[in-house]
Amino acid sequence: SEKSWTDAAGQTVRSFSHGLYTDHVFTSDGKEIATISLGTKTSGDGKIALQLYDKEGKQTAAIQNPEITKGTSDATVKVGNSSILQKTEYDTKGNETTKTDGNGDQISYAYDDQNRVTEITQGGQKTKVSYQVNSDGSTTTSVTDANGHVKQETASASGSVTTTSDLGDGSESITTKYTYDDRGNKISEVYANGAKKTYEYNSRNLVVKTQSYDKEGTKTLISRYRYDDYGQLLEMTDYRVSSETETAYRYTEYTYDQRGRITAFAEISQNAQPTADDIKAHQIRYTYNEDGNLSKVSYPTTKDGIQSLSYIYDENGWLQEIKGELHSNGQTTEKVLRSYSYDAYGKVKEIKDYRNRLKNGAQAVQKIYTYDSFDRVKEMTYTDLETGKVMESYRYSYDKNSNITEKTEVNNYPKEEKDKVNETKAYTYDALGRLTKTVTTDHKNDDRTKTVTYTYDKAGNRTKEDDGTTQTAYTYNGLDQLQTATKEKGTAVDEVRQYSYDANGNQTDVKNTKTGQTESYTYDAENRLSKVSVTDKDGKTAVIQQNHYNGDGQRIQKVEGSKTTNYYYQDGVVSYTTDGENSQTSQNLIGTDGNILATQRYGSDHTDYLLYHKDIQGSTTSLVKEDGSADATYRYTDFGETTINGDNKAENEVCYTGGIYDHSTGLYYLNARYYNPEDGRFVTEDTYRGETAKPETGHLYAYCANNPVNYVDPSGHKAKTVIYYNKKGKDFKKQAMHSPYYKNSQVTFKSVIKKAQFKKEWDKIPKGTSELYLYLHGGVSCLYFDGSDMNLKELLALKKKKIKKKIVLLSCKGGIGDKNSVAKIMAKKCQCVVYASSYPYGLSYRYDKKKKVYYPRYGGKQNYYNHQNPLKKYKP
Repeated sequence: SEKSWTDAAGQTVRSFSHGLYTDHVFTSDGKEIATISLGTKTSGDGKIALQLYDKEGKQTAAIQNPEITKGTSDATVKVGNSSILQKTEYDTKGNETTKTDGNGDQISYAYDDQNRVTEITQGGQKTKVSYQVNSDGSTTTSVTDANGHVKQETASASGSVTTTSDLGDGSESITTKYTYDDRGNKISEVYANGAKKTYEYNSRNLVVKTQSYDKEGTKTLISRYRYDDYGQLLEMTDYRVSSETETAYRYTEYTYDQRGRITAFAEISQNAQPTADDIKAHQIRYTYNEDGNLSKVSYPTTKDGIQSLSYIYDENGWLQEIKGELHSNGQTTEKVLRSYSYDAYGKVKEIKDYRNRLKNGAQAVQKIYTYDSFDRVKEMTYTDLETGKVMESYRYSYDKNSNITEKTEVNNYPKEEKDKVNETKAYTYDALGRLTKTVTTDHKNDDRTKTVTYTYDKAGNRTKEDDGTTQTAYTYNGLDQLQTATKEKGTAVDEVRQYSYDANGNQTDVKNTKTGQTESYTYDAENRLSKVSVTDKDGKTAVIQQNHYNGDGQRIQKVEGSKTTNYYYQDGVVSYTTDGENSQTSQNLIGTDGNILATQRYGSDHTDYLLYHKDIQGSTTSLVKEDGSADATYRYTDFGETTINGDNKAENEVCYTGGIYDHSTGLYYLNARYYNPEDGRFVTEDTYRGETAKPETGHLYAYCANNPVNYVDPSGHKAKTVIYYNKKGKDFKKQAMHSPYYKNSQVTFKSVIKKAQFKKEWDKIPKGTSELYLYLHGGVSCLYFDGSDMNLKELLALKKKKIKKKIVLLSCKGGIGDKNSVAKIMAKKCQCVVYASSYPYGLSYRYDKKKKVYYPRYGGKQNYYNHQNPLKKYKP
């Protein structure tokens, strides 16, 4: 439940949401200057966050955990040793000129007379940005990095990107071109090598067909899409094309409830159109409780073992238990697989995983979590309750940018003493947040130390790695593509690897001069890795891996020699696998947050149940069997090179940061791309080209901006965020919760009342968000909140965000206001299509009792338009 308390001025001074209390402190002019997180209690000391403002109302500082000395009638606040201070400075036009992080490192910005960024300086390195308006009204933005390498993007007058170009140092380039129809829909993207992908739409601007062509112009793949009356995707069918003959190979089927939440999802790999029985046999089914929380997931397996998971919550919506429906020898029983308890601030304090699928306290792994004052994980301890022995433990320290500075790890699961772990790693970073040094102290071997250092060029290419024994030097071309990696031991060259790329920037060959072996990579028309082969020194070539994908770009099949693995997904995570005979080989059990907590592996006459143990990054550390021993344990280098110890009978692939480890190639499949941990780089360019104001995001090959200890590369799973106004009597909570827009439950809901709350939630919109829905009160060029309005100036001051697909603005008059409509401002801020009302009337909702959904209505009509082009209509 949610509650709020207001003062005489109508300001929310206390809020209660999902079992937690938060106090809000305001200045006399209504600015929120402090939030105090009280947790489950209603009084006493809490976790304090301060915001300071200048006289124009712009936030100049944020202080977490300030030191407060209370007097008799007032209090003194200062930044203490345990506080984190972040500062922002502005020019006279309100542009951010300098931002200082918690460690005291700065990033500075310069602007032109149109308030566009022209220069970014960070860590003594400069990135320059220039703009050119072309004769057709388009604008070309050029970004020159600290190495002098250039990237360009041209956008039409309506804001649609028409070309992206990597010009590098001018010696070679990669250009991708895009075209659009008269409604602003992208209808083609043409890659540098001449291959292309085309898109077709229905009258509601929903994609109904995509086609892929190779560089010779031969059609290779087709995907077709079918929708219901509410624009919800019902079916995606993927076809291979050979000699103009289409052959279906993958069907994806969706079913929804009256609220538009997904209730069933099926993936079928076959040529014929699936029957109702085919679909049912492959369905993952979802059930929800009255609060909208996921309450049950049923799997399509026919094997003995867990066939469904139930999620039990308390009155605050906190997950308490995960139960499994266990089928064995014709009997069905319900077992508690995992239980949770929480601290006073709603953080997970304890997890118990019952390794034998029975709620027996002596046969469980107890996982204890503690946190520091900034809610960062301080310790994780995994104890086997049957033996009472601590099997794994992790202890972390952080700097004031929340980078991990020290990690102590213990793992007692390995059978061999030499494989057991008891070590401390100390990490050092430069002013750009890049990992520069790791010192490992081995407590098992007289605290012996080993140091690894990393050196980078100005653009973020790793130029040297030195572990004290081996030094590896790297060279690059003007497009930041790795050219050579030379390993030396002492003064002798031990190995040289030479790299080649195709016209699209995909890595195609790696030649090892020491072994004479060449690894070759082949890609499909959409730049997805389709084949890996190895040629030995005698010229003999063997294919070691082949990959196939569905219309969403997910890998659905991997063939390695005589072994075939077919993949099926649940919300972007591998749910289960089958072999070449379509016999199920595994079933992963997945929590509400997409985390794989256990797996079932099916043999010819048995089912094995194994628990996943993970570190703070989500990397698998141990795979624990029902008897409490480990099937395998895992070690990783800083950038993810993987060592597996133990029997590994389960042949687990979920390893570093939860990615899929391909043993045959040494690469990680991370949904969007393949990652090579030995080089710390991806083998293909990133389609996400970064944010101009954040130079570290612009590198198209580097992994996690060279900070692998603290960040995990996005998997590509797209998120939906909803922000709604929630003042009692004028709220949009029901409309937001019961909207026909959402296709599944993977939606983040945020409620706001005050303008400051909206600004805060806007700032927190995560990278990777694909769709944003705003249920707010509004007018011409403004938004209305409790106690104050967000005027044009404040709208223009909102931080830029990257929304991948669209914003739906459910607000009165959102599309009115010439160039300064709320919709157009947000489109510019977020570089995406915004749908808003073009009618000068109030927004209302029609409630469908039968379907239990709310439909927005504008002046009696349901009419949306794309602010970039009034011809484009949109219906939910």
